[in-house]
Amino acid sequence: MFMTTMLELTLETYGLNKNEIKVFLALVELGGGFAKEIIEKTKFHKNIIYDNIYKLIDKGLVSETLIDNKKYFECENPQIIDDFIEKTQNDFKKYKQEIEKLKEKILEKKKIPTKTQTRMYSGIEGVKQVLRHTLDNNEDYLAIGAPKESVDILGKLFWRNFAVKQADNNIRSKLIFNESLRNFTKIVDTAHNEIRFLKDSFEPLTEIMIYGKFVATIVWSKEPIATLIENEEVAQSYKKYFNILWKQTKK
Repeated sequence: MFMTTMLELTLETYGLNKNEIKVFLALVELGGGFAKEIIEKTKFHKNIIYDNIYKLIDKGLVSETLIDNKKYFECENPQIIDDFIEKTQNDFKKYKQEIEKLKEKILEKKKIPTKTQTRMYSGIEGVKQVLRHTLDNNEDYLAIGAPKESVDILGKLFWRNFAVKQADNNIRSKLIFNESLRNFTKIVDTAHNEIRFLKDSFEPLTEIMIYGKFVATIVWSKEPIATLIENEEVAQSYKKYFNILWKQTKK
């Protein structure tokens, strides 16, 4: 028997639907067969069998012949699979070209903001998107109040990769961490980071990151939430606040 989980996933990637895959693999196992045999193998209704058989025939993966006036189906020569994959890959290239055109259109039509822009993000993927924006902006940044929950939620591997990308882009930072992250600094404490700590009694769940004309606020709750503000004046105000707090913290 085939290890169908990976095989089915592969065939689905190349454009077959789930029923087509079940019927195709049943034919492979049978070595060919009449509709009745395929029905017994798949437990599908006759209509589903014929519908998907003819889809596979249209794709060039299955052939149909008459034996004693009964329709007999079998897989085509394995070389056909190579041809099918090559065609699908060529289709993927065309799709990618269309996506590139779409991306160019988005950039072309994107208006330059004239007022404060505020974006909201929720969940782990949303917060990761904000953090990636921090590095993609390619400017030095400041951070206030990172709690241990930020490590618990995203994991040490994410932060190691974040630190590597930061170093690769030569981005420097000043970080005011909660005291609970002192041991964690072994992961991120590189030549690109200057770190100080808030007092033991102060452990906020909220983290503020300031970079360029952006201010990101992340609430590290079980379902984290992030707000990204784009405004030069707001960013400058937060930088002044950071500098005051920086003088009051300890290494």
